[in-house]
Formats: sequence, C-alpha cells, structure tokens
Amino acid sequence: MKRVSIVFLFLFILFKSFSQILIEEEFNGGTTAPGGWIFNSIGATLNSNSNYGKTAPSVVMDATNDQITSTTFIAGTANTVSFWAQSTGATPTAGDIITVEYFNGAWLTCTPATFNFNTTARMFEATFPNTATRVRITYIKSTVNVAIDDFTVLNNTSSCTAANFLYFTNITFNSCNANSCEGTDEFLTFKNGNSAFNLSDLEITVPSVGSGPEGTTFCGDVLNPCDEFFTTNAGYVTALNGVAGCAGFFLTPPGGIIPANARVIVFMGNPPSTTINFGTLCGSGGNYYCVFVSNTTNCVGRYSNSAASLRYTTIRNRASGCSVERAFMPSLSSGNDGDIVTFDAAGTATYVSNPGCTGFAVLPITLTNFYAKPNESAVQLYWQVEREENVNYYLIERSTDGLSYSPINTLKSIATISQNYNLEYTTTDYNPQYGINYYRLTNIDNDGQSQTYKIIMLNFNQHHSSDVWINQTETDVVISFTPAFKNKQFYLIDMNGKLICNYKNTNDELNYFIIPKYTLPKGLYVIGCNNSSMPPQKILIN
Repeated sequence: MKRVSIVFLFLFILFKSFSQILIEEEFNGGTTAPGGWIFNSIGATLNSNSNYGKTAPSVVMDATNDQITSTTFIAGTANTVSFWAQSTGATPTAGDIITVEYFNGAWLTCTPATFNFNTTARMFEATFPNTATRVRITYIKSTVNVAIDDFTVLNNTSSCTAANFLYFTNITFNSCNANSCEGTDEFLTFKNGNSAFNLSDLEITVPSVGSGPEGTTFCGDVLNPCDEFFTTNAGYVTALNGVAGCAGFFLTPPGGIIPANARVIVFMGNPPSTTINFGTLCGSGGNYYCVFVSNTTNCVGRYSNSAASLRYTTIRNRASGCSVERAFMPSLSSGNDGDIVTFDAAGTATYVSNPGCTGFAVLPITLTNFYAKPNESAVQLYWQVEREENVNYYLIERSTDGLSYSPINTLKSIATISQNYNLEYTTTDYNPQYGINYYRLTNIDNDGQSQTYKIIMLNFNQHHSSDVWINQTETDVVISFTPAFKNKQFYLIDMNGKLICNYKNTNDELNYFIIPKYTLPKGLYVIGCNNSSMPPQKILIN
C-alpha cells in the first residue's frame, strides 16, 4: 500500500509539473452548464462556423450581468484564464465590457480586469494569484451580444519569454495565389525558444473571417477537439528545396518534434496551391521546419486583406501554458498580393510590400524607436535604426484622421558599407495641425520594395513636458523620455482616480516603455510622473 501511495504521489507531481491545461471547456452542452459550473442567464447558443471557437456551439451573453463561473479547482494549480469571444453581429461600443474575476475567499478582479471585443474573434487572457479556486466572467451590455467559447484555466509558467517560448516573426496574409485558393496559401513563421516541443502541443488561433469548414483554431493532435490539425508533408518540403535551390534548407520536424531555437513555417493549407519560392532565404543561415494545417478545401482567407480593424493571431504551447498574441491591421499594408506583416520582440507590426511574391522578404532595417516631440510651432520626428541594409530613402507622412496620409519629407539613407548599424535620423514637420497628428514612417529599398512601420500619434495642442513625449500607435501607448527621467516612476490612472499601472525604468539601454492598448478599455486616462516637474497629461485611448 505504501508503494502504491508513493507511485500515486509521483504521478501527481509529474501531472502537476507538466500538465499546464487544468480546465478546458468548449460548452458543447449548449445552454446547460457543465458539471460544477454556474450559468447565470445563459439562454442562447450559436452554431454557425464563424461564431464558435474549436467546436460548436458557443454560448451567448445577451444582457447585463449574464455570467459564467468555472468549476472549482485546487489553489496553487492555476494562474491564468483564457477564453474566445466576439460580437455576434453589430460592432460593439466602448460600453460593451467583459469583466474577469477570481475567487479566493472573495471575488476580486483579474489582470486585466475588463475587456472590450470586436466582430472578429480572438482569444483573451487574464492572470490571477495562484491562491484562486474559481474564475468567472460577467457581461456589461451596452449595444450588442457576445459569443463565448473555449474557456481555459491553466498554469502559465514564469518562463514564457521569447527566448524560452517562441518569437512570433511574421504572417503572409495577402497570398500570392489569391485567384486560386487564398485560404491554403496564407502562412506564418516563428522561431522556437530554448526548449524543443512536440507538434501535438501546438495550438494556433486565427481570425474567423468568411465561411468554410475550418473555423478559427488549429491544433497539433486529433485527440484534442479542434477545427483543423497540424500535419507534415515530405513531398511539398522536397519541392520547396528544389524551387529555392538550397537543398536541405527546408525540413520536416523529426518525429513531430520542433527542435529548440528552430525556425518554423506554418502553412495554412496542405499543401498550398503552388510551390512557393523561398530562394531569398537560402543565405540566411539555419533551417526552416515546415508544418501544415490539414486544410485541403477551404479557399477563404482568414485575415481580410484590406480590413480596417485589428486581426489577432495567438500561438500557444499546451504543455507549458505559454502563449503569444500578435495583432495587425491589413488596411495599413499596400493591398498587393504577397503582403507580409512582421513583428519585433515587443509585437510592433511592420508592413512589407512583397510584389515579387518571394514568400518572405528579409527586413532591410531593424527599427528600435520612432517618436515625435513638439518644438515650438513645429514637430520634430526621430527614429533609430539598429541595422540597415539596401535602403534608398525614408518617407515620412502625416494624417489628421489616421486614414489618409500626405508626404511631409523624404530622407536619404546615411548608411555606408562600413557603418550600417546604430543609425539615428531626424526630420521636422513645420506645419503640424492643431490637435491629433498621425505620423507614418516608410523605407523604400534600392529595388523599389517598401516597408511601412508603426504609426505614432501626437496631440499638438496638448501641454507637453520638455522631457517626456506620449505617442499612440494603433496597438500601443508609447511613453518616451530623456535620460533625466530614467529612474522616475510613471503612473497611469483612469478618470475615477483608479491606479491602472506603475512603471519605473531602470534599464539604461531604454528611453521608453510601452503599454499595450488591448489591456486598457477605451476611454480617457491620465499619465503622470512622481517627484518630477512633468504635469499630469490626459490621453484618449481609442
């Protein structure tokens, strides 16, 4: 009996250490709450393939105080909750809010505490202390209904960094074969972290755009309910090597294992409608491991090539509980077949025009900072480049509505053969408009290709500290400052005086910090800095 107990204890420890998904609920019972769960006023479901996550149906929240409470779990076994959500039709307003809470003797708010959502589905994730034993979501309705699915409680390890998990690098969202079958010809790439993982643990959620048999989530194991599954295709990999002219450069994951630090291409069809030519990558070193989604028939693209709203993609390792989400806006691209969006380590989107459809273009620059600073009656624009190759000139454009842009200046590249790194550029807008000014930076290569980088925003008639500048991109709030503010503590509060976050920079290499906008409900906020001459500044998150 003692030996059995020891074995049971060992298995329990092993399970606790490696099984990171604690609760996974698809709500396949419809409006009937799963065992141990509590539904409050949940009276409808959705079964169309664009309105549920991995499996049908989703449940609908259609009134204020509609609520879903999870079954009880053991304290210390979980610290994260995620769920799939989207509007059931009309565009939500800022008043349509999902609140996320945890229970450890009393109900308290998670981090983030609230979420807004949109007509495009995405995964939402919040964290809580490991003392919690239940989690719940509550809906506050202003205008629309919201569909909820794929409710997951998990133990998200502390090692979920780009180095230890993965670095999400790019998405080719406007495929080169749109007239053939765009849904099979989109693909994304990532670089794995320091640990190998099994393909069966991979899970990717993409937008639910259009119709077709797929839905929104791809998984690595047919035993895990999902829309489509990951597989391999040795014949297509051989063809890739032949077309690219670099034998052995593209590989099949050996035994279904993604090696540590491997570069991975995930094709959203098995196979794509043509053999893509990745010859430009042959000299980039290393290898690419090829993974395929088991989609052979759905030709509907997932991203909507010219959509003027954010499109979200999430990659998760089910074994570790780690996930990474990236967002971009297709309408900011050139609108041509072959368009690519790339992401840096912080998730900033860069749009690459790839009219030659080479499969993937190596970025000519590594942009480390781009910000604007008022200077009397003008606006000074700065950007810093860590590395630069094959750039002809930069184009700077301004907009007052964030949609229509006009050129204000061009700057020739200052890079040389011996000095093409750690470069700094500046230019001046002598005619800024009073109020909100949007600025867009694009580089044009010597071969005519162009890349558009993050958009920043400056409120020109706002009082600014001479040492601190607040910019807003489509996805982030960026606070830049001079070295005098490196050890100061900044704070963000809402208009009710509630502290949202604190930030203190102690890294001498950085002169800015970023607040992701998805963590903040739309509205007016105040940014200030303790023990400094900087006056509190209002900012509207939209």
